[in-house]
Amino acid sequence: MTEPTGSPGPEPREEPLGHGPEGEPAGPSMRPTAPDRDTLMAILAYVPVLCLLPLLQEDADEELRRHARQGVVLMLVELALLLLLIPEVTRTLLGLGLAVCVIFAVVGAWNAWQGRFWRIPYIAEIAERQKSGGPSHDASEDL
Repeated sequence: MTEPTGSPGPEPREEPLGHGPEGEPAGPSMRPTAPDRDTLMAILAYVPVLCLLPLLQEDADEELRRHARQGVVLMLVELALLLLLIPEVTRTLLGLGLAVCVIFAVVGAWNAWQGRFWRIPYIAEIAERQKSGGPSHDASEDL
């Protein structure tokens, strides 16, 4: 078996990555562009602490403010989770949470003894949703 002599076409040249022939840019999709101001501010809205910058701008549009508000909530959740990594803080928060539950139980029992119903903040709404089968439950569906 003989090997072919010659190649079907010209030898391919190795070009620098991201460049076309003769060092020219490969095309518009390959050329990075700097984001405009609003896009940059929207990106910063997801960086802790920097998320406040778009909210401080008077000329920020609603879309940018929406990114910023979401970034602030995300930052607060991140801070809360970071605090829970500290054992003393976690133990303290769990202890306070348990103390609040005991206080709610005592106040609820006291009101029941007096013949009154006390709506425990947040707990009452969750309990009522359980009774009705959830937020989208329709009683007529049961018939």
